[in-house]
Amino acid sequence: MAEDVGEDIRKYIESHNVCTLAVADGKNPSAHTVYYASDGLRVYFESNSHSDKIRILKANPKICLTIDEDYKNWHKIKGIQLFGRARVVESKSAPKLDSLFRKKFPHLNELGGIPENHVFVEVTPEKIYFLDFEKQLGHKSVYYPKELGQGLLSKINW
Repeated sequence: MAEDVGEDIRKYIESHNVCTLAVADGKNPSAHTVYYASDGLRVYFESNSHSDKIRILKANPKICLTIDEDYKNWHKIKGIQLFGRARVVESKSAPKLDSLFRKKFPHLNELGGIPENHVFVEVTPEKIYFLDFEKQLGHKSVYYPKELGQGLLSKINW
């Protein structure tokens, strides 16, 4: 059963493009809408290396992110609330992640690609809530990813 939930979560993450990332600097929380790509349950996004969210993530890597839609019919509600850790990815991994983003978002080529002053961030999930009101109003599964390995970045041959 847990494996089925994990696969449902992976498919849901893969089928969406935007998430809301919540971070806290010890004084103030903040939420940021980011476009993302994924590899299994790992989520990757990019941002200006001097942005507030990157500054905060470097000081406090604990994050929460949500992926959902604007549903009018509550019987159809599905969504993800993911708790985990984020880290800025080493620049040597940037080409692989750039390729992942261009595959998911082909229009990046028309826009000139991801700016040079941006960095990639990898989010490793520790606990995921999956809402699925099609099963029952208020239904929520809790999933703890166990075997995440090293994700996409471990597959890079240098």
